[in-house]
Amino acid sequence: MSVESIVKETNAHYCLDCTICTGSCPVARMGSRLSPRLAVRRTVLGKDELVTSDPDLWSCLTCGTCSSRCPFEVDFPEFVRRMRTEAICAGNKGVPSHDGLMQIMASLQSKGIPQAKQFWLEKGLKTNKQSTDLMYVGCLPFYGIEFEDYGLDLFRLPNDAVKVLNKMGIEPALSEDERCCGHDQFWRGEFDTFKRLAELNIEAFKRCRAERVVFLCPEGYQIVKEVYPKHFGELPFKPVHIVELIRENLDTLSFKEVERKVTYHDSCRMGRFLGIYDAPRDIISSIPELELVEMERNRSDSVCCGAAGWINCFSCSKKIQTERLGQARATGADLLVTTCPKCQIHFRCAMRGGAPEIEMMDVVSLVASALE
Repeated sequence: MSVESIVKETNAHYCLDCTICTGSCPVARMGSRLSPRLAVRRTVLGKDELVTSDPDLWSCLTCGTCSSRCPFEVDFPEFVRRMRTEAICAGNKGVPSHDGLMQIMASLQSKGIPQAKQFWLEKGLKTNKQSTDLMYVGCLPFYGIEFEDYGLDLFRLPNDAVKVLNKMGIEPALSEDERCCGHDQFWRGEFDTFKRLAELNIEAFKRCRAERVVFLCPEGYQIVKEVYPKHFGELPFKPVHIVELIRENLDTLSFKEVERKVTYHDSCRMGRFLGIYDAPRDIISSIPELELVEMERNRSDSVCCGAAGWINCFSCSKKIQTERLGQARATGADLLVTTCPKCQIHFRCAMRGGAPEIEMMDVVSLVASALE
C-alpha cells in the first residue's frame, strides 16, 4: 500500500497542526518524543522514511485519545498501524516485551497446532457442545500461566463467566480450535499473521455452528466485531461482549448486599472504540450497597493502561500506569473494576514496580461473587 493512500484513507492530509492530538497523547505527556502531529506532518511532506525508522512509532498505544479529540477526524491509530506495516517491511519491528513470548505464542497458534485450552474449567459448571452460544476464551489460558507469579488469577474470569451464563440459563459451547483473535498482530502491523488467525477462528466458529459468540475481552470483541467483517465479509455469527448480555439479563440475577466502594476503569477498546460506557456501570449499580465512585478521568476521557500489543513497554508506560492507579486510589475506593484482562496485567506489573496498590477484579467476577 502506498504512503499516499495511507495519508488519504486516514484523513491525515486534513491535519492543520492544531497540536490537540499531541497534547492529548498519554505517551507524549510523559515526556516521550512521540508526537502524532509531527509523525503525520513528516509523512505528508514526503519524509515517511523518517517515520518508519523512528522507534517512537512503536510507542503509540493506539488508545484513540488523539483521534477522539481531533477536530478534523484524523484516524491516527489507523495511520500508525499502517505505517507499522511499512516499518516492518523496512526492518523496524519495535522492541517486544516479555522477550517476545506473546508474539511467539500467537505465531504458533496461527500454524494450526492442536491445543488443549479447556483445562481451566472447574467441575460443576455447565457447558454444552451443541449450544449455539459459543464462549470465546482467547489467550486467557496462556496469560493465566504466564502471569501467575504476578498474583493474578486469570483463570477465575472464564470460570466466573460460565457461572454467570449458567445463572442466566445459558450453557455455552467451548472450542479447542479457537485461536488468538489477532488483535495485537493487527495493531502491530503484522497483517499476514492476523489474517491467518482470523481465518482459523471463523472456521472454528462455523464448525461449532455458533449463532452468537460471547467475548470476555474488549480487544477480542472489538477486533472480531469491527475488523473481521472489513476483511472477511459479513460474519455468520453475532459477536457480543458478556457485559452486554449481563445487562440485558439483570432481571434474572439475584444479588446479595456488597458493602464496598469501587471505581471503574474504562479500557480503550471498550470505551473509545466501542462506545460501551453504561453497561458495566449499570451492572455495578445493580448490586445492593455497592458504591461506585468515578475517577477524575473516566468514560471517553479515561486514561489508557499504558501498554499495548506487547511492544515498547518502557518508562513512559510505567508513568502512565502509576498515574492511573493514583487516580483510582484518590477516589477512596478499595476495588478497581475492569472489563479487560490485559489492563489488570499491566496495572499489576506497575504495582510490582512500586505503583500505588489496589485490589482489582473484572466486572464479571464481581457479578459472580455477588450472586445469591
